[in-house]
Amino acid sequence: MARSTHILVAEDNPQEIFVYEHAFKRIGISSYTFVNHGDEAIRYLQANGMYADRTKFPFPDWLLIDLRLPRTDGFDVLDWLYKHQECRVIPAVAFSDSDRDQDVRRAYELGANAYFLKPTGIQQMVDTLALVDHFWKVAKSPIVNGTERCG
Repeated sequence: MARSTHILVAEDNPQEIFVYEHAFKRIGISSYTFVNHGDEAIRYLQANGMYADRTKFPFPDWLLIDLRLPRTDGFDVLDWLYKHQECRVIPAVAFSDSDRDQDVRRAYELGANAYFLKPTGIQQMVDTLALVDHFWKVAKSPIVNGTERCG
């Protein structure tokens, strides 16, 4: 039996986390973890510290990354992923308030698989997340490694 999709969401804004949770519930996504900054996202991927228990913190099938995070920002997380060959294949989706061409270009250069402007309303968030989730359920992705950790 295949396990359900698990999503790692790097987001520090409590209001946006609320919107994500509402949208996930509406489209039937029940397995996700929120982290508040890039350092925490990297620790999660490495299965370090509190994230060592993969039954409690499953390895993500794809990442949803806010680019404007405290400490280590989303660009730095993408850069870290790109520099770790065993992690480079994890689908990474950038969500940002910025529509600046240089931000879009930089995210893709660092290995983002997609870049979306953050939706402004709950229904728009539902529609966008449903699209992204459907894509990654249908798209074929390589297995990262047998240990379910990076780095």
